Amino acid sequence: MKNKHPLTWDEVEAHRGVPVQGKALEVRAMLEQSLTRQVFVCKDRAGTVRKVAAYTNSRAIPGLKPGSILRWKNPRYHYFMDGSGGARIEE
Repeated sequence: MKNKHPLTWDEVEAHRGVPVQGKALEVRAMLEQSLTRQVFVCKDRAGTVRKVAAYTNSRAIPGLKPGSILRWKNPRYHYFMDGSGGARIEE
């Protein structure tokens, strides 16, 4: 039987910026750090914390608020200009 657990940040990062096809990353939004666009610190099932930033036209991810779960299919790891890593969510 296949492992149906969602991916962790480390598993997504291991793909070096290439989308992880056919799998999903599931994280809990912990702390909002928004300035010009929506940015959240999010924790995966292993307890690893990384940033999720909305690079959408609205600069937001609908329904994302502290405590909510974000499930991202075919995730791709992104390194931000400040040296941190996580997810850059686009349209």
